[in-house]
Amino acid sequence: MVKLIDLIENGFPEAKDHLPAELRPYYQYRDKLTSFDGVALHNDRVIIPPSLRDKVLQALHSAHQGISQMCSRADASFFWPGMTSSISEMRTRCSPCNRIAPSQPNAPPTPPIQPQYPFQCICADFFYHAGHYYFSTW
Repeated sequence: MVKLIDLIENGFPEAKDHLPAELRPYYQYRDKLTSFDGVALHNDRVIIPPSLRDKVLQALHSAHQGISQMCSRADASFFWPGMTSSISEMRTRCSPCNRIAPSQPNAPPTPPIQPQYPFQCICADFFYHAGHYYFSTW
């Protein structure tokens, strides 16, 4: 994290290949990284060091919520490259979550409605934009 803060404050190299391997995942986010009082930030979210990520994941998953709930909680507070995939992996490895997850199968496809007479089934959009009226059907 010290090396990352140094890069944030002094600038990233022109090419990703000039970075140490552990800092390469941050290269794509370089324009959104800042530091404040010795803490690395992505936008306004704290960047979690690799050594603490497992603890953060465990705390995040303590309520055994789904992936989308855990991601929305995480997106509000902290960041690390690959955070969403880490959360997804944590959820899929959790046997209590897999046991209690709803098992609703996908609905079968619904065939389209066959019209009995012309214009019975029509979808249309009517809108005004930049001084022109538009009407589109599909």
